[in-house]
Amino acid sequence: MRIGLRLITVLGLLFLSALLVQAAALKPGDRGQQVLLLQENLAQLGFFKAAPTGYYGSITTAAVKSFQRSMSLTIDGIAGGKTIAAIQRALENHDSSRRGGSGIVAMLQWDVVNQLWRNGTDARVYDIETGLSFLSRRLYGSCHADVEPVTKYDTYIMRRIYGGSWSWSRRAVVVEYGGRYLAGSMNGMPHGHQAIYDNDFQGQFCIHFLGSRLHKNRQVDRVHQAMVLKAARTGLSGVASPADLDRVEEPSGSGEEREAATAAPAGVE
Repeated sequence: MRIGLRLITVLGLLFLSALLVQAAALKPGDRGQQVLLLQENLAQLGFFKAAPTGYYGSITTAAVKSFQRSMSLTIDGIAGGKTIAAIQRALENHDSSRRGGSGIVAMLQWDVVNQLWRNGTDARVYDIETGLSFLSRRLYGSCHADVEPVTKYDTYIMRRIYGGSWSWSRRAVVVEYGGRYLAGSMNGMPHGHQAIYDNDFQGQFCIHFLGSRLHKNRQVDRVHQAMVLKAARTGLSGVASPADLDRVEEPSGSGEEREAATAAPAGVE
């Protein structure tokens, strides 16, 4: 009798656990903060190619399936316990490998950086104040680097750094390129030409380094130079840990993930 009761209890607990796991799983049609976090995490790992919205549509399903395939998990497009745990492990490995190296932030002269950072190549930009980072690709630039966010997700992160609105405001940044960390200063205003047309960013933005100048008047910008100095003095150890972002509960309009159009104001640095 006792063995029978114990067996029933064990089976009941297993059934309850299975129900809880199933309830906690994220699946197509879901909305909210947990879906947005899932999209952001998959984007960091290179599987989610759109701007996160908080809606679990076909883009999210395809990204989950792609991740599951890469990790030899069951490919069902549902972010259950095993998939979420695998994503967390992958993020930990991704972050530790990305932050490898000496960690010394160098304040290099622009003419040196100009030779080092080649047009058409990517660098990771860390914002000092928020700790958020995104990939940027150098377009061109003779007086400073004219660059673009590489993907929609990179534009999404850059917009969050600027509080949701584009601005000419200068911000201290650390630019990671070729295993080196370089002190820089960026603005957050899309303007001018572009080479990437599917990143939700209509134009380019500017990153300055020590001794770089504005293109419009060939003058050194004192605020940019102050931000370069701030980045060098702060170093990687002083970069803030990314705070929890305000989450978007759901996208506007109907069910699928939406592409956010970004206006490109006139102007040039």
